[in-house]
Amino acid sequence: YSKNLVDLHLIMDLVTTLAKIYFNKQVLPRSVCNLSYTQSAILLGLGLQYKSVEDLQVDLNLQANQLLPLFNKGIRKFTRVFREVFEREIAKELD
Repeated sequence: YSKNLVDLHLIMDLVTTLAKIYFNKQVLPRSVCNLSYTQSAILLGLGLQYKSVEDLQVDLNLQANQLLPLFNKGIRKFTRVFREVFEREIAKELD
């Protein structure tokens, strides 16, 4: 999704897990993945409140063409963090 290869509907089952990881401070410290307030609200609405994009448009007073790119940027931040974690683990195994 972060590389625009799949649609939002294909990753919606993962968004709930990402939201739980992000909002549970013990699993992922906030300093590791900083999302803006709007990105956090989008993640909260989609992942934990199970709202549709249309519902979030009304709640956040944003159009879909503004909402989805913000969400995509947030997913890219998560992807970067997870890639760094995997690379560190592989480096430890090789050493």
